[in-house]
Amino acid sequence: VTGVQTCALPISLHGRNGAAVVALCRLLDGLPLALELAASRVRELPPEALCRALQAGEAPLRRKGRRTPEGRHASLERLIEWSWHLLPADQQHTLAVLTVFRGGASAEQVAAVGGGTPEAVQERLAGLVRASLLVSTATPTGAARYALLHSIGEGLRPLAGAGPELRQAHQIGRAHV
Repeated sequence: VTGVQTCALPISLHGRNGAAVVALCRLLDGLPLALELAASRVRELPPEALCRALQAGEAPLRRKGRRTPEGRHASLERLIEWSWHLLPADQQHTLAVLTVFRGGASAEQVAAVGGGTPEAVQERLAGLVRASLLVSTATPTGAARYALLHSIGEGLRPLAGAGPELRQAHQIGRAHV
């Protein structure tokens, strides 16, 4: 290919690690900062090891890479924390409630666990989608379902501090479904 500059990569992409690189991109939700942080770690951990660590709930991207910028972009964790502190209290609460759900929830489910009307919760969830903290998908019936991106959820759970009362309300709600 002409006109393309190349750079020395710490690893090369080949058949043995290609699937792990694709899985890593999916685990990091394609977020550019998360991918950049992962790339800074491949000298220490190959893509397969990064995937295993992320799937095990570890935080291999928490430490700074050697060329990581300062401030909110220094780590995905700092960016999530910065975003969290910008949110109004009602949106923080909605995110905290959503952290107890695995695989997402509807506005009605979030309202049942965290309180509020489904309409008010729906508005907050829509704002969180616009802020790129949630994704919205349609169920087979066409209803909206909201979920945390995996990489956002892992960084958000410690900040959100969903206490025992939210987890208990979630368990009670699941028992009545």
